[in-house]
Amino acid sequence: MEKKFDPALILIIPLLGIIGGGYLSLPITSISKGREPWTSLALVAGLALAIALVGGLLMGSSHSSILIAAAIGILVYTVMASVGGFRQHIEPFFAAHMLAFMALLILTPMQNKEAEQGGDGDAEEAV
Repeated sequence: MEKKFDPALILIIPLLGIIGGGYLSLPITSISKGREPWTSLALVAGLALAIALVGGLLMGSSHSSILIAAAIGILVYTVMASVGGFRQHIEPFFAAHMLAFMALLILTPMQNKEAEQGGDGDAEEAV
């Protein structure tokens, strides 16, 4: 059974991004007491896990969409945190979290459309 894109996710994903600056960043920073590299490693691992869960379970995204979105988030966080200093975690993480989920929101319908156009005929012929 193929999962279809749910339009309600257009509202849920930005809301998750807005909350996302706090639901991972604040607990991780308090647990690690802001020590590097543990804070940054835990933040990017949490971001990748959140993208994998939302992309895989809620949106039915492909693995490549999930990996690309996670890579975008991790890259943005790493660049922003290294330029702005690793002592400030919330602002770079919020931007990285929001961009990663927006990338997932954009990539999933694009890949679903490509699969509908070209992938279905080839799969039926092979069976």
